[in-house]
Amino acid sequence: MTTSVNSLIPAPHYWVDRLNPWLVHFGNGFGVRWYGFAYLAGFLLAGWMLTRWARREKLPISETEVAIFILYAALGVCLAVYGNGPHPYLTTTTGHEDLQKNHGVTG
Repeated sequence: MTTSVNSLIPAPHYWVDRLNPWLVHFGNGFGVRWYGFAYLAGFLLAGWMLTRWARREKLPISETEVAIFILYAALGVCLAVYGNGPHPYLTTTTGHEDLQKNHGVTG
C-alpha cells in the first residue's frame, strides 16, 4: 500500500477555517485573543529594546521617557481598538449619503 504525500498534508483551507481567535476564553465574549497577546508581546519587546538602547545612550531619550512612550502607545492602541468604528469627532458622514444624493445611488 502506497501513501501519497498529498494525503498526508492537510488542505490549506483546514488551517484558515479552523483557527481559534481565543488564546484564553472565559465565555460570553470575554477573554484574551491572539491579536491582543501579539500587541502585548510587541509592546513588551519594544519597551525592552528601547530601554536597552536608552541605557547604552544610543537613543536621545531617557529610560523614563521610553516608559512613558510605550505607555502612551499602548493607550493609543487600546483607545483605537475600543472605538472600533467611526469616531464622531473625526468623521461627519459615512459618504453613503453623499453618493445617494449626488449620484443617484440607492440602497
